Amino acid sequence: MSINTNFRHIGLTLFVFCLPLLLFVANVFTSYYSTSKLLWSDSASKSAVYFGIVCLITLPGFLLHCHYYLHDKGKNLKFQATYIELSNQLQTYRVYIKDIQKVEIHSLALRRLPWFNYGYTEILLNNGNRLKFTSLLFDTISSRNYFKSINTPVEQVEDFYTWIN
Repeated sequence: MSINTNFRHIGLTLFVFCLPLLLFVANVFTSYYSTSKLLWSDSASKSAVYFGIVCLITLPGFLLHCHYYLHDKGKNLKFQATYIELSNQLQTYRVYIKDIQKVEIHSLALRRLPWFNYGYTEILLNNGNRLKFTSLLFDTISSRNYFKSINTPVEQVEDFYTWIN
């Protein structure tokens, strides 16, 4: 698997973010038809509060998407019978299944936010190293199911905001 556009993750956030722009355009046209003048400032003031509220809701989703994209940009993830391979342009990490101590699946605690599908998987190895990949590379539900199928301990962690350190 490799990262692609993942529109299904950011699509709802983009839709919600565009609503205030549509409201602004609708206000401009309704004011034009009622007064025969383009009242930009009046339309902007009517939609500014709504735009501010929507920005407060969607901006964290945009930031999370950008952060996840930059974290997994250029990475490929392959699951083999005895190992997992995570590679980028410079190097390849091969993690053998027998070397995995446990897996933590980090997901969002609040399910009503537009970015609730975002999360990441953290693999803790026996030597103390950690390997992380986001839901843009491999979604958290499939990740949990895969690691449970190979009898690896899986811990579900619900975070307020699933930011990768």
